[in-house]
Amino acid sequence: MTRWMLVPLSMFGLLVATPTSEAGLFGRRNKGCDNGSNCYSGPSQCIVGWKTEKRMVTTHEWVTEQKKVNVVEHRTVEEKRNVTYDKREMVKEVRPQKFWVCRPITTEEVREYVVHHEVRENKKGTRTVCRPVTTVETVKRTYDRGHWVTHETQVACYSSPRRGLFGRCCNKGGDCEEQCVTYKTVCHKHWVPKLETVEEKVNVTRHQMVEETFEYVAISHRPEKKSEKVNVTRNQMVEETRDVTYWVCKTTPVTEEVTVRVSRPFTVERVIDVRVCRPVTHEVDVKVPIYGVVECAPAPIYYDSGCGSSRRGGCCK
Repeated sequence: MTRWMLVPLSMFGLLVATPTSEAGLFGRRNKGCDNGSNCYSGPSQCIVGWKTEKRMVTTHEWVTEQKKVNVVEHRTVEEKRNVTYDKREMVKEVRPQKFWVCRPITTEEVREYVVHHEVRENKKGTRTVCRPVTTVETVKRTYDRGHWVTHETQVACYSSPRRGLFGRCCNKGGDCEEQCVTYKTVCHKHWVPKLETVEEKVNVTRHQMVEETFEYVAISHRPEKKSEKVNVTRNQMVEETRDVTYWVCKTTPVTEEVTVRVSRPFTVERVIDVRVCRPVTHEVDVKVPIYGVVECAPAPIYYDSGCGSSRRGGCCK
């Protein structure tokens, strides 16, 4: 606590210590009547003055003190430990493996077969063939025995004073407004037919189907059964064994000594500042009332109690 609070606290302690028969610092003494009515009780004690006294007052204050305490602290230290872990390594192993494979297998077997022998035989036969046959026949034929005839015709030829084939045929000395007409002879040749029909003998060849006799060789085959031993090769599935190399992951436990950093608790004595509430005694000046006997008249006293006017008897002013 601060020092400016010491005086109010000391005054409060003084008021508490004052007996109820006497008036406090801010009160009045008791009246002569117990029932609180206005009555006169004769001479009574009243505060006639004040005096200052020195008194010892005890207060509590917060002070800082040093105190030794045990503190648990954690420190990181290095330690040796045996650690076991699994070490994995790839190891090569050879294992037998069975598998099926297709292999050719040859066996001796007896087989029967048929042999066909050729047999030739001379025979005669009749066949129908197409043969050309030539005969003499009389046919009628028409011939054109005409001739060529030539006719002459006069053809008019027109010309003008302009340039042309006959442009200078007339009026050579001057202009010619009319056309000039000339004629020329044109020959026309045409055929005059003369049809004649005559009979002639010609050779006519036709094809006819004719039967004729011929000789031929008839070939036939005579079957004969035989047997023989042969080697037959067939593919069969055979089970075989082979060595296969594998890479296998092997796990081996390995123990090693390693250094680890661990946090360990340690108890350490430390001096720390602690705020403690301690009682402190101070000497203060206290204002104390002085009591005396005074004659009081039983005059009524009016005062305001805060809840309206009231009438009450008093002894002193």
